[in-house]
Amino acid sequence: MAPVTVSCHALTALRAEARNSQRPLTSFLDKEKVGYESFWIANAVKVTGDQRLVEALAHRSDVASIVKEHHYELDATESAVSDAATDADPVTPGWGVEDIGADWGVAGTGFPG
Repeated sequence: MAPVTVSCHALTALRAEARNSQRPLTSFLDKEKVGYESFWIANAVKVTGDQRLVEALAHRSDVASIVKEHHYELDATESAVSDAATDADPVTPGWGVEDIGADWGVAGTGFPG
């Protein structure tokens, strides 16, 4: 089987598994008029609700775990090329382009990085 076919089959299987295994939970959430977002790649559901809902979900056999949402703060970044230098030279690739070796296709083409 070609790699692309295997990949497509795997994606289809993951989506189907998530859809089937999440159906009872999402039906419950729809009935309760609760906001949620389904993530098929991890077979997880992000739910927005109150403490009563958390307790109801904790008692469901189709809920493996409940994790409180956490927000991560990103560190400040420094650019190797100042914004002024990039603005002054339209051929200079954007930050990170040179780091991954992709500047060969940008430099000298007239297209901004």
